[in-house]
Amino acid sequence: MTVTKIPHPFYPIETEIVGYLANEWSVPTLLGVFAAGWAVILAATLAVVKRHNPTLPSGEKAVILWFILCKLNQSHLSHGHC
Repeated sequence: MTVTKIPHPFYPIETEIVGYLANEWSVPTLLGVFAAGWAVILAATLAVVKRHNPTLPSGEKAVILWFILCKLNQSHLSHGHC
């Protein structure tokens, strides 16, 4: 059984990276999927906040959305739960 080396953009170039798979999607597509995912998460969060406290000032709603954005990014990026 022969193993074909897949070229990668990392240095040193000649190093073989076991299990490396190149992206099949373009950067704009990846960013679009990322942004759409966040839009869904933040819209759901805002809906829950408005249902539980409809009189909450806009500034406090923004703080809640910012917290959700930061916390979920931190937990997924630093712990690798993708």
